[in-house]
Amino acid sequence: MAYLSLPPEDQARLEPMITGFNPTDMYAVDHIQRVLEMFPGVFSGVGEFTIHKEFVSSKITGEIASLTNPALSHVYLDLSWDETAKYVTSTPQTVERSAAMINRFHERFLFGSDVVAPASVDAMVDVFEIYAPLWEKLTPEVRQLVLVGNYKRIFDRARERVRAWEKGNVKKRSEP
Repeated sequence: MAYLSLPPEDQARLEPMITGFNPTDMYAVDHIQRVLEMFPGVFSGVGEFTIHKEFVSSKITGEIASLTNPALSHVYLDLSWDETAKYVTSTPQTVERSAAMINRFHERFLFGSDVVAPASVDAMVDVFEIYAPLWEKLTPEVRQLVLVGNYKRIFDRARERVRAWEKGNVKKRSEP
């Protein structure tokens, strides 16, 4: 609802994602469809969800998702969170290992702007700076993909696919 209250120029700057569900839950697909039907034209796809988090996992009944679970056939990793950036850049060895993995699987990573309790917009820029040692170890082509190219490829296609699904599945709302 907050997104819909924004002027169109501000809406165009955001990529709302459906979040807050367990991907191994047999009703997860129903939840996603229900959200898309309630808010057609808003969401670009399915976003962040928890695979394992000590605060959440114990509250989920049934199977807990893992990266090897078949429920996760199209996973992309967002390099953004300031807490994660600290771990990735904590030693030269972690930077090297992270860069090697990203250089190898470059189509699966993109940069975002997640920050824990940001005090200002500048905090989001600071996350980019924290990752500087990693950016230096990526090939120029991979750095461009992670910072811009993968985002464009993933989100442009996601928007097209979600709008096509909505067109064929969301009943037209009648005007009063």
